[in-house]
Amino acid sequence: MRFLVRKSVKGTLVPQQTLLRLLKTEEGEGGVFQPEDVAVMTTAFDGLLADFKLVNRDDPVVTMLAKLVVEMVRNGERDPEQIRKQILGRHRAS
Repeated sequence: MRFLVRKSVKGTLVPQQTLLRLLKTEEGEGGVFQPEDVAVMTTAFDGLLADFKLVNRDDPVVTMLAKLVVEMVRNGERDPEQIRKQILGRHRAS
């Protein structure tokens, strides 16, 4: 499976490499996502990065968000907006 890395509005690479690394790890451990699932994860992840104004792929928050997105899709959620709202809700509750 091939993945595309999108560019942000300013032309810099957004930290999607973190999400893509997690997906490759999942693949190696027997977890395979369909292209539609990857699209859902990417859309949700992009929205969350914008919500939190994150651009540094080494930021631990980026990794945490990527893991949460992957977990939610693995558990059956397929609506990127619902994923985003649930993760934002967790953040606001803490």
